[in-house]
Amino acid sequence: MAPPVIRPTSPTSPQPSPPPGAEREGPAQREGEVGARGARAGRSVGSIILLLPMLLLAAPGARAHAFLDHASPAVGSTVRQAPAAISLWFTQELEPAFSTVTITDEGGQRVDGGDAKVDARDQTLLRASLKPLPPGTYKVTWHIVSVDTHTTEGTFTFRVAR
Repeated sequence: MAPPVIRPTSPTSPQPSPPPGAEREGPAQREGEVGARGARAGRSVGSIILLLPMLLLAAPGARAHAFLDHASPAVGSTVRQAPAAISLWFTQELEPAFSTVTITDEGGQRVDGGDAKVDARDQTLLRASLKPLPPGTYKVTWHIVSVDTHTTEGTFTFRVAR
């Protein structure tokens, strides 16, 4: 009978690969698994970071509310001649039945004609006539409902010069 062959092993000796589907054991292999999972997680986070700007830019029309874009007379402006009407443009189309604007003088008295309406051709435009305005500061208060049913409101002032 031949004597058994004994092969010395050392920490630097290559270890046989486990068969496919076998669990890995030992701290070095567990660290490798954690490293592989960490690398996969890093790739996933990287993908999300790259996709996020594209997702945000892909839906620019998905605003939640209509906001005041600009007005005539302009917000905070001083005009030399009293306007006959006020015009407000918003960032979304408005629901005519639920959108209004009122203008008051420094004493709180209404100076608009009570005829605020959304323009038939430009549904982002809300207009109201004004009574003859003497010099002074006027407060514009708007309350609107956009076609997506969100409500917003706000105020601003303009001044008619003396």
